[in-house]
Amino acid sequence: MATDLNKIDLLSYTEKESQDNSSVKHDIPTSRADPWWKFGGRDRIFIPTGEETTKTEPKDNGIAVDESVFSNVKARNIYKPIEKYEGRHRFDVDATWSDDEEKKLVRRSNELPIRLAWFLTSYVGTNIIGSFLAYGILHLRGHNGEAGWRYLFAIEGGITAAVGVLSWLYLPPSPTQTKRNGVKGLLRSKEGWFTEREEVIMVTRILRDDPAKATMHNRQAVNWKLLWESLKDYDMWLIYLIGLTWTIPVTPELSYLTLTIRSLGFDVFEANLLTIPSSVLFILQLLFWTWFSEKFNQRFFIGLVSQLWVIPLLIALETLPQDFANAKWSRYALVSLVVAFPYAHATLSIPPYKL
Repeated sequence: MATDLNKIDLLSYTEKESQDNSSVKHDIPTSRADPWWKFGGRDRIFIPTGEETTKTEPKDNGIAVDESVFSNVKARNIYKPIEKYEGRHRFDVDATWSDDEEKKLVRRSNELPIRLAWFLTSYVGTNIIGSFLAYGILHLRGHNGEAGWRYLFAIEGGITAAVGVLSWLYLPPSPTQTKRNGVKGLLRSKEGWFTEREEVIMVTRILRDDPAKATMHNRQAVNWKLLWESLKDYDMWLIYLIGLTWTIPVTPELSYLTLTIRSLGFDVFEANLLTIPSSVLFILQLLFWTWFSEKFNQRFFIGLVSQLWVIPLLIALETLPQDFANAKWSRYALVSLVVAFPYAHATLSIPPYKL
């Protein structure tokens, strides 16, 4: 294994520190999360330096600095932002601010799963809206001699293109680059969205929550060298395998839901409307399991539930006889339940470096 500290090799760092200062005891960095079969607890991964700090209590003026990897000087060089990190010029490791200042700008990292769940909810919600639109637009079939799908593609594609252009003119590349800059950002103000101090608070707070964000800038591509380094990291092989196979059971049904429903005997208008129940159930499951994960600080269990949910449904789809009473609706219900599986992505978004 490499011993380059810039690559955040925690084990090598610990061994080096042990050699430099034998009077200080160092342990190999470990996770302090409870065993997977127990609910509760706190996920903690850190670099032991022999001089562990505790959380600073708020003073009378409400200013405090939370414990982070930057609280210890020995760890700062490991986690400092790279040269090309877009917020490096605003990062101040010793910065302090009041609680009121922070609440106006930055949400805590432990709120990220809930926010991500609502983001995914809005994404799936567009499927519901799209289904209603498709039902109506497809009824234009034959109008001016054109097929209904041509109107569907033109109208929904035009909306998507318009949103894309407006996003390019409005959304900034980073919190420290919100000022108008030529044509790009034309819909933003010349003054930008934040003051310099607000940018310092945002960047510093974000990196204290998750120092790993400072290892790449937000437009950095993955080159062949980085890809090869990742492939050689055998500690990640099991994670790669899980990532490549985790959604295989639901992907065919999810990708071809409308076609699957039509193959059951429903017409094109019914098929579009019948995709809505699975989207609604997916949203409800997403919000519930994200809340459950936050309530009990449990993520492994949520990922396991998604697989346990799908397996009996797939077995039923494969083994049911071809013809039986209400076969069409029974198969539709099974396919919809597969598509509405418990989605664990939002619950896996808590930074591993959070102390």
